Amino acid sequence: MFHYGHFVLCENGRLAPAGDDWRLTLDSYKLGDRLATKDGVKAMVADVIKGQEAALNEVDVMILIEERQTKEISPSDWVKHVRTRSAAARPRRLTSWPHVHADVHDQMPQPKLRPVRNKIYARPHDETLQDFQIHHLFWLLGKDWFYFETAKPLEQRHIIMRWRHELNRSPANQVSAIVRRVLQAPQIGETKALQVLANDVYQLAQALDAPSQVVERLRNTNEFQAVRYEILVASLFARRGFQIEFIDGRKKSRIYCVSKGTERIAFAAKSRYRPGALFESGAFADDAPAEIKRLYESALGQNPGGLPFMVFIDVNLPLTQVPINGVRETMQAFDHRIDSDTALILTNFGWHFSRSPQSPSGEFIIARHEKARYEVAEETWTQLHQTLSEYGLVTNSHPAPRRNCESFT
Repeated sequence: MFHYGHFVLCENGRLAPAGDDWRLTLDSYKLGDRLATKDGVKAMVADVIKGQEAALNEVDVMILIEERQTKEISPSDWVKHVRTRSAAARPRRLTSWPHVHADVHDQMPQPKLRPVRNKIYARPHDETLQDFQIHHLFWLLGKDWFYFETAKPLEQRHIIMRWRHELNRSPANQVSAIVRRVLQAPQIGETKALQVLANDVYQLAQALDAPSQVVERLRNTNEFQAVRYEILVASLFARRGFQIEFIDGRKKSRIYCVSKGTERIAFAAKSRYRPGALFESGAFADDAPAEIKRLYESALGQNPGGLPFMVFIDVNLPLTQVPINGVRETMQAFDHRIDSDTALILTNFGWHFSRSPQSPSGEFIIARHEKARYEVAEETWTQLHQTLSEYGLVTNSHPAPRRNCESFT
């Protein structure tokens, strides 16, 4: 089933949500379809939006609705009018590296060529971008690691392999033999965690060749959570065209720098380890301290000096609980700040906690230092805010039937 969102075009050009529904196909509505007539007012389909723009509003298809009097302009003039208005009102596209591919038409079956930095992969023609990103993640982790983990009992496997198992079991990954169509369904939190990780690695791979130590830490259960968050933050900048520099430092004190043009920024990324979450033993407690102050002070020790320095901290909580700005210690953390940082950014992208098919959006707070020693361009702040707002939305640039998520085919 495909999720449709209905939006009314307002006079000011903004979109007003007007409900949603589920349909069997992506083409259930067409431009000019009449939806309803009430009190002399017609509701007509002004535009049908799919792909990344629809995903920005967390639906598969956006239906833009124009309301007009039953006796108004001619149908042809009306279609021209609403196309102009809907184009101006469309949401921005997701921030990412361009999804480039090429179809080879003189070969059977037709392969699809997908470039990633300085490599080109020949892939099945009907493979989606999402599936390719997951395959790319497992290629990075390596065949030996993959089969080593597969041989373990499910409960003892690396969390990435357990997420993969959930993805292959999900209704969204099953093909209907009757209608020959993949049944799409909302992702549960664990499968979304895998897809977002794969997308982050893909975005980052476009900006640099991942150092071997980063890959090794992803494989390592003790290092996974820390490096996963570092990849998350680095991918935010990679989406905006920054060059990423991984700098080796003391153990557990790694420095990361990003640069674009004349601007260069350092950052540290810290994720709160919690009992009962990911690989940590013990029972999860939602009232456990966030330890933001401790993580912040630890991050300050990584400041290389001489350039803007951002501190990213993830509180690692289920998204169904209290919002991040209500987490105990969140506001108190700002009281302990000194002038060693340019900004403190708190995030929460805890989809891995959830088995609900309706995963909430992530959360973040950006606290810029009022008297920062080293400034960051306003455009960079705007781009960072937008990229964090979009984080977690992963779309297919060219929808196609899903294939079972085997990783070395």
